[in-house]
Order: sequence, then C-alpha cells, then structure tokens
Amino acid sequence: MANAVDVAVVSATPPMGDDARVRLLADHAPVMLWMSGLDGLCDFFNSTWLLFTGRTLAQERGNGWAEGVHPDDFQDCMDRYLTAFVAREGFRMEYRLRRKDGQFRWILDHGVPRYAAGGAFEGFIGSCIDITEMREAAEAVKARTSALSAALREREVLLSEIHHRVKNNLQLVSSMLALQARAVGPEAQHALREGQ
Repeated sequence: MANAVDVAVVSATPPMGDDARVRLLADHAPVMLWMSGLDGLCDFFNSTWLLFTGRTLAQERGNGWAEGVHPDDFQDCMDRYLTAFVAREGFRMEYRLRRKDGQFRWILDHGVPRYAAGGAFEGFIGSCIDITEMREAAEAVKARTSALSAALREREVLLSEIHHRVKNNLQLVSSMLALQARAVGPEAQHALREGQ
C-alpha cells in the first residue's frame, strides 16, 4: 500500500530539468556549499550557507562572504585559498565564520578545482561543515589529559618522596640496631644482625 502512495507522489511531481535538480540537491544538502569562478570570486552559495550566515546571496557574492571570517583567521584563510587557486590544487582549512546570531563557529572548508568537460579550469567548488563541537570536545580531552598527566607527575613525586623517607627511616633503625648489638652478648648480637 505504501508503495502505491509513493508512486502516486512521484508521478504527481512535475518533471525537473538537470539545473533544477542540481539546485534542489545543493539547497537541501546538509553542508554549506560554495563555488567560485575564474576570477577567484565566489558566485554561488547554497541555502544552507545563507541560513547559517543569515545573509543574502547578493551580500555573500564576490568577497562578501569574507566579511564573516574571524579577524584572527582572515589572513591565513585568504592566503590558503589564493595559493590553492593559483596552483589549481585542492585545500582543506579551518577558520571561524560568523553565524547569523553573531557567534563565531569553527568551519572546516574543503575546496577542489572544477573543470569544464573539455578540461578547462573554471574555478573552485567547496563544502563547509561546522566543526565547533568537535574542536571543543578535542580541547576538553586535551585539557583533561593535561590535568591527568599533572596529577600523575604529582603522585610520582609523592611516591618518590615516600620511598626516600622510608629508606632513610629504615637506615636509621638499622644503625640503631648496630649500636645495640655492640652492647649485648653474642646471642643477642646474632638476633639484632638478623633484624638489620
């Protein structure tokens, strides 16, 4: 029964051209997508990107998207992109991008060169995902590991100190037994030496 309903829905959907299908796919992808032309300027952003930034396509086009890059990450982001663009090589980079609520989120951006059917370079296409939670989790693990390492070093120092003190105390007891052995008879001396 469910198959009949599914078939009815599919057959009721008007046919789409390839461009419409690609746009539908791009706008519903669970990642932010972008594309640049031969001039290196971005001319496409999918709906996921625009919903993330809260900006319009017109605002993001060209270099407009770069207005959202965190100032501390901006130069490295631009340098990596331009180096990859000139070399026509893929890249992966992390940077912070301002979300529509004003919060900066860590983004993993992966770009690859794109070519026409005849092999001519046409620009880049890229995908971005928000990796803020993964970075925060990695930092939490790093901090916890550091704290555990510090605690382990502290315990090792404490154990070494205890070992040193016990050794000193036993040496003192041994010396006292040796002194006592001098003042007693041979049978007691034998017992005190065994105690040492």
